[in-house]
Amino acid sequence: MSFSEFEVFNVNEITEFLDEFSSENRANMLIKKIKDFVFYDNCVLYTYEKSTISYKKHYKDCEEDIIITLGVRFLTQSLNFIKLNKLNYEMLQKVYKQKLQHLCTNDTIRKILSQLRTGLKNDGIFKPLFNQIHYKNGYIDITTLTFQQREFKKDYTYFYIDREYKKSTQEQMDKINADILYKIYPKKEDCEAIKHVLGSALTGKATREQMILFIIR
Repeated sequence: MSFSEFEVFNVNEITEFLDEFSSENRANMLIKKIKDFVFYDNCVLYTYEKSTISYKKHYKDCEEDIIITLGVRFLTQSLNFIKLNKLNYEMLQKVYKQKLQHLCTNDTIRKILSQLRTGLKNDGIFKPLFNQIHYKNGYIDITTLTFQQREFKKDYTYFYIDREYKKSTQEQMDKINADILYKIYPKKEDCEAIKHVLGSALTGKATREQMILFIIR
């Protein structure tokens, strides 16, 4: 994951971070900037995937490495953007030369790891996605039958069909009907009823329809 210039510390924020001695205050400064990119939900760590506008679930045995890596990357990229302004970087070098040498290291993040773990809790962020079928590149809104792009800080999901969505052609839909559904359910009325049950079950809240599907099987 990489950060944009507007997502990292600016020169004033990094100065404040360098001047701060409290582990809690340092952690809170970092949490404020990265909380949308990495967080815990019910004791499970998730990180943001920009390419799919989704989140990746991580196992406990690697969560410490992930937080440290992401924190160091954030500080490194903050400093890289500050270096683009020669005057700002020269000022930092003059006042904080020794501290800058140790800023973008694992130890910097490791010292505030406990506070980060506590402050990055965001339990309940993942809500049931009713009436949505998610793919790599977005989701189908079943209520409007339209394909939508996920939005950062609005759509939270860590599970999707692992392929790009491409709308089926009428020919493809006719082929499914003729080669599969109509062969199983020759009566048009029966077939339409089954398609209705299948469609309702995809909403995510059709308990009765899911039971019917179980009985049909």
